[in-house]
Amino acid sequence: MVAVILSHSDQASVSPRSPTTQSTSGQNDIEAHLQGMLRVLRPEDTLAMAVRLQSAVDNHVKYLAVLWTVEEDTDVHETALLGFDLLPDGKISIGVTVPIHSFSKVELDGDGGITVNSSSCSCPYFFKPVSIQSMWSLFQCLHKELALASLAAKSPLFCGPISGYHWLNYYHSHVTKDDSICAQWHYSLVDEAAEEEERQIHINLKQIMQSVDLDAVTSKDIRNRLEEHLKVDSLMSMYKEFIDREMLSILGQLDKPSKIFDYLYLGTEWNASNWEELKANKVEYILNVTKEVDNFFLVSSTT
Repeated sequence: MVAVILSHSDQASVSPRSPTTQSTSGQNDIEAHLQGMLRVLRPEDTLAMAVRLQSAVDNHVKYLAVLWTVEEDTDVHETALLGFDLLPDGKISIGVTVPIHSFSKVELDGDGGITVNSSSCSCPYFFKPVSIQSMWSLFQCLHKELALASLAAKSPLFCGPISGYHWLNYYHSHVTKDDSICAQWHYSLVDEAAEEEERQIHINLKQIMQSVDLDAVTSKDIRNRLEEHLKVDSLMSMYKEFIDREMLSILGQLDKPSKIFDYLYLGTEWNASNWEELKANKVEYILNVTKEVDNFFLVSSTT
């Protein structure tokens, strides 16, 4: 049994309404990626989800797969993450294995990524899907698996995190021996110094945009104020593209979501990416309703 969730861009490329050469090629690539991952799995294990991740290396495709199995002896549900590397030469390897226990921590990093803290590693793993949609699909799937892990831990047949997960040894033994590939699963896509600088830019930029009249101010005015706040003259050249993206993101986030009920909000993709606002509104689930609905009554109405 297989249920695969691909990124939004991947879904668009396989749409039957766009039978172009490019979309056909994209569909073939995705099918090849999926078949390649399935060939690595044991037949008794289930691939619940696979999302494509951002990669720091060109022509290096990465997927994070959510895998679960039911132990034959104990009938206990166990879940793990597998990191797949699809290399330019067509080879597929496993870069990391991460068991999901009842005490594992799964959190959003606030910048489109997910951190997973498991007992198998003292440092959290960082995974960044290529789209917000795939990030939320993965986030919700992992929390569902955490709930199942909590139920399994209460079973009298549960052997504990140390004694259990014997099936994962099979995949761990197949982890690539290439240190350069393994290293990519154990560090953030942004080094700590640059990450801190971008964090400070985001904080100050948001404060500035919240305090000015956006109908009267220019982007150059905002950049000048930002440089004054941070006392750095080189921001224009070093972080120009990042600042432009953040301006658009913050501008979208400043448009508050509409409250329909106490438990339901209608917002945009920008609202879905605003972690502070999501926490403030106690949002736990996001439903994407932006996909086009076919018009079944072409003669009587238009869409």
